Amino acid sequence: MKKLLTRLFIAMLILTFTPTMNTQAKAKIKLNKTKISLQRGKTYTLKVKGTKKKVKWSSNKKTIATVTRKGKVTAQKQGTAVITAKIGKKKYKCKVKVWQKTTKKPTKTNTEPNPIGTRVNPADPRTGITLDTTGGTVYFKLTETLKGQEAENRLLQMNQSLEEIKQGEYEHTGTTLVLFVYDVQAVNGFAAYPLNGLDIINSYTLYDGTCSKNIKNIESFYLSEGYEAMIPTNLNLYTGASSKMYEALWIPNEMTSFSNQIYTKNLTPYWVRYQF
Repeated sequence: MKKLLTRLFIAMLILTFTPTMNTQAKAKIKLNKTKISLQRGKTYTLKVKGTKKKVKWSSNKKTIATVTRKGKVTAQKQGTAVITAKIGKKKYKCKVKVWQKTTKKPTKTNTEPNPIGTRVNPADPRTGITLDTTGGTVYFKLTETLKGQEAENRLLQMNQSLEEIKQGEYEHTGTTLVLFVYDVQAVNGFAAYPLNGLDIINSYTLYDGTCSKNIKNIESFYLSEGYEAMIPTNLNLYTGASSKMYEALWIPNEMTSFSNQIYTKNLTPYWVRYQF
């Protein structure tokens, strides 16, 4: 009996000091992410699971993504980089895709609701106007507007007939003689067909100052004595040529403005308003 108890005691001691078998499988070492996507400037911290050993972090493209000693990844610029966690001789990798938020450029629009030359915002000929017409590019600028006696005096200096002026006053009662003086140039084009003064203004197709109603009660005073070639019906300018142009009109006394439309090369009307 004594021997049996001794044997049991020895067996218990052996069991007590024998290392306990690890019944659980050894934990697998791995990264918490093997692939991430980051917006430029953003960060993400990678972690190694399954070990407490020292980790050495590195990036194969530091210009795209960097990583700190603690695994914090910072997206630098658009592209793809690989972050490596080295533990001993083992390496664990994470693919990092960096993307950049694009700002949609605003569509370029005409900020001016009514561009110059439209019916609601006609151009001022005194500022000088360059237009591409069906015949070519024309430039014209209204340099002078003379009314009444001033217009008559200028016409007399141009050797126009005083008798015709007075006859016109008689025939056009309730009107004032207004003389418009222009600088005109056929900038380009007008090779086969010349620029004509009617391309700039036509007394038969004028509108009121609001560009809404056609007016028929304005007639021209026809020039002569060397100025005949400078009136709208006879002004002929070919490519590169320039000239003065004169237009004299009998305008109703109550009228202070009128408008004229010139058709561009795409047949869009370009509105011009005269104020006097």
